Amino acid sequence: MTPQYRYYTDKSSELSFEAAVDKMLQRVNCGVVVRITLFTTCSSNTEYIEQHSSFKRALKEQFGDMIPAWSLIAQQPLDSVYCCEVAELNDSRFKIEHKDYGVEVFNSSYREVVVGGVSGDPINDTIEKQCNDIFSKMSDILKSSATTADRIVRQWNYIENITSLEGTKQHYQLFNDARSKLYNSVVWKSGYPAATGIGSSFGGIVIDFNVIATTQTPMYRLDNSLQVAAHRYSQSVLIGEASYGFDKNSTPKFERAKLVEGSDNILLYISGTAAIRGEESLRGQDATIQTVITMENINHLISVETQREYGVDIAQEVCLQTLRVYIKNTKDYNDISKYMGAKYPNCHKLFLHCDVCREELLVEIEGLATTKTTN
Repeated sequence: MTPQYRYYTDKSSELSFEAAVDKMLQRVNCGVVVRITLFTTCSSNTEYIEQHSSFKRALKEQFGDMIPAWSLIAQQPLDSVYCCEVAELNDSRFKIEHKDYGVEVFNSSYREVVVGGVSGDPINDTIEKQCNDIFSKMSDILKSSATTADRIVRQWNYIENITSLEGTKQHYQLFNDARSKLYNSVVWKSGYPAATGIGSSFGGIVIDFNVIATTQTPMYRLDNSLQVAAHRYSQSVLIGEASYGFDKNSTPKFERAKLVEGSDNILLYISGTAAIRGEESLRGQDATIQTVITMENINHLISVETQREYGVDIAQEVCLQTLRVYIKNTKDYNDISKYMGAKYPNCHKLFLHCDVCREELLVEIEGLATTKTTN
């Protein structure tokens, strides 16, 4: 079996960061929260650091020794100033244990490790040095939690100025090379994690991830016949010079989706998805058309036919529970939100302003689908 989670968002347009955080935290159920991701509006890394310290203090006051996995992400919510995304355990069959590195959700036959806010120190160091620090911390967390990288099921990678260059090396490509260095140390029997590589305004690099630590829990990779698997991209779509000793640019190591199979339900993590067919961006399309194409990719990806293609034993229809919609240009928000609201009215949606991993892409969407409604 796999646990049932409840996902929701809470928003605030308070002028004071501290007042906004206090009000949002007062509305959460402290006993069952496993992850809190706070999306913030800020104007510099100095302000981000101040907000980070303030958020950490507020979490300590609210949760005491039972602080959930958490992260602060400098992506501006497009319908508020601040937005808190919360994941709560909604399943009495499972227990929660709080660790130095995050939260563990478990019962006699299942263990999941939920980790938030792994970042480089200092956050204004070079991207390469931040990557070295972050992936060293990830390795330590995996060892401490008695698991291995190949059990990572979902990873979120927030990268400040994702398409910018440090000399001849692109931030995102530096990250991909560093990730490959860690990931090449294990055999990925069930495929790479589902993942999102997305831009942020400040905060350096921040990583959140979930690990299914019990090896008897079936996990399946899902890729999309409409798109080339990201880890098979050719060099023509990878930007900048290689690093970390690679003789060519390393591909992004993620699957289009990752499916976790329980005895009575499916949990399906959908990676960051954009208007890409094959491995090429569909250029010349406006943001709304890119959104339509992106959702076509996602719907094909999570279909029963795709599940069967990748050997899922209990392939079945799933419903979208949450969608994060990352929008490059704020002027496109109204059109995109109108389309998404009309087409997908029954799932939680969060609209965020940030850079996408390719300059020509105007929108990226990720999500979670399940066989059971958790809201």
